[in-house]
Amino acid sequence: PPDHPRLWLRPADLPRLRAWAVPSNPIYAQGIQALALDYKARMDDGRLFTEDCGCTFGAYYAYPVEWGAELFAFMSLIENSPAIRADYAQRARTLLMTIMDQAVLGPTPEDSHYRGANFSTNMRSLFFGEAFPLTVDWIYPSLTAQDKVTIRTVFLRWLNENLVATPSGLDHPEPVWLLN
Repeated sequence: PPDHPRLWLRPADLPRLRAWAVPSNPIYAQGIQALALDYKARMDDGRLFTEDCGCTFGAYYAYPVEWGAELFAFMSLIENSPAIRADYAQRARTLLMTIMDQAVLGPTPEDSHYRGANFSTNMRSLFFGEAFPLTVDWIYPSLTAQDKVTIRTVFLRWLNENLVATPSGLDHPEPVWLLN
């Protein structure tokens, strides 16, 4: 179906979630909204980008960029104000495409700029890997055709890297796709 969101949330869920996204709800006001406002401040003053080098072990950063993209994408669905939802969607797109525009250049031996040779198979993907497909799904209408081409290229490369990843040595049959 063409409707988005599809992952973890459905369009039918949004009215209920928006009803909860109100200042009188402390879980929202003191929780996710407060986190979103903190991320906005970090994005606006540049700290979000300077404090995250895009390394494989970015799981140890307090504010990984992809987590911000996921948070903003979620806020773009649940926020009640259409103008604020649009701002969150644009922020999510900016963060997502910052990563995708680097990653599409291909892996590099240098572990930085979301291009480390094991970025898609190691710690970063373990802790925040869900952020990529969720962000794409949640802001899908905000992505351009070129964005989607870039994202698809990166996702296909990451899938292939995961297909043959061997962190434990017991990850997949050899040759790949051999069954039974």
